[in-house]
Order: sequence, then structure tokens, then C-alpha cells
Amino acid sequence: MSSLRKSTCVAASVNVPLIYRLDMPAQETLPYAAAIAKMAELPHRRSPSAKIAVVSNVCHLIDDAVQRYYAIHPNPPPMDKLHIAADDLVSVLAYVLVVSDCPHLASHLALMDAFLPDRISAGEEAYSLTMLHTAVAHLRSSSVDSKN
Repeated sequence: MSSLRKSTCVAASVNVPLIYRLDMPAQETLPYAAAIAKMAELPHRRSPSAKIAVVSNVCHLIDDAVQRYYAIHPNPPPMDKLHIAADDLVSVLAYVLVVSDCPHLASHLALMDAFLPDRISAGEEAYSLTMLHTAVAHLRSSSVDSKN
């Protein structure tokens, strides 16, 4: 991930679709700043349930950022594009992971997987955890592609 972090355009490096890059003027904050800040909290959560809640919250914050951005945009996309689909969520979540620079992500994932509470094994939190796994796999493939 460090080579991706050094890229001049991280969003392009992890294949975030143009519609979800949320280009901001130079003086504005990073796109998905709230999701990035929330992902940075992951190492500070002790229980697997709390870690999974962070991941679920990050996914919500990504969708919220898209909604807020296009609510004030002069040329918003069609309504069906305003709620981010799973394929696009993976690349945006990968972007959030790179920019947040969450340490020991593989260890946190292993902890969440090993001690996943039964009440979370299906539903929104399980979906969010699956998206996180897919985003990590996406980053691994992006890192391999950038080396070739």
C-alpha cells in the first residue's frame, strides 16, 4: 500500500470511478474525510464487534459523502447512481484504506473473522466486513499491477 499512498492520484490508482472521486477544490478537505477519520479509529477499538461497527460506519460515511457532494453539485448524476453499489464501494473503500494508513490491517481483519459474533454473521455488518476483505484484495491486486 505504501507505493499506492505515494501516488499523485490515489483514487485513480485504486480505480475509483470518476463519479465517486468527489474532486474538491485544493483548499477543501479530502474526499471521504469523515470515512478516513473513522477508519483511523479501527486500531483503537478493542473488541471484534466494535471493530466491525467501525467498518460498517465507514461504509455508511462513504455513501453519505456521495449524497452530500452531489446535493450541492451543479450537475448531479442520475438518482440511481447516487447510492454507491458494491462494485464501486470496493474501490472507494480501498481509497479510504490507503489514505487512512490503518496499521496492522491484516491483524484486525483476522481478529474480526476469528471472533465474529453470531449476531453479526449476517446482515449489514457482515456485508461491510465482506466489503473490507474485498477492498484489501483489490489493493493487493493493484499493488501487483503497479509493480508490473
